[in-house]
Amino acid sequence: MQVVAVYYEEKVKTYGLNQIKGLSLISSVIDLQDNLANVRDTIDSIQDQVKFLVAMLEETEGTKARLYFLVSSENEKKVVEFLNAGAKTSTDAPGTDVISPVELVYFQGPHFGDRWGIAYNAFGALRKGEIRALVAALSGAAIFLVFPESTSDKAVLCLKEVFEVP
Repeated sequence: MQVVAVYYEEKVKTYGLNQIKGLSLISSVIDLQDNLANVRDTIDSIQDQVKFLVAMLEETEGTKARLYFLVSSENEKKVVEFLNAGAKTSTDAPGTDVISPVELVYFQGPHFGDRWGIAYNAFGALRKGEIRALVAALSGAAIFLVFPESTSDKAVLCLKEVFEVP
């Protein structure tokens, strides 16, 4: 016999909704087949020079992927120069793209990994408020949402409709 526990709350508890403004979202297309060994080295090298907030990898077509970095706007130029000079991008794909400024909203809560519907609640609240995230990174413990400039305040208000904030 197996026992399964499910948590349900009308409003899911969080430890707070955090915002950071004045960021840059930088992305570069890479070929995983040719560069998979270089991805870790690229991330390590950038982190040695600049503290980045989030790194994400999005699979695209075939062996191609888009590598994203979220950094403070003052470090944007360093990361772009590094990616353009040192990281090998796919020969038939665009180079480095920058969206700046952007804003980050991130949060976590107790037992996020044990609850169903956390992402559903978050994206449902944003959809209801007609807000679209540029990118999102989710784990069993936290949600990171990147928004265009001047959007995160409204996003936080929408998220507070479905998440309890201390």
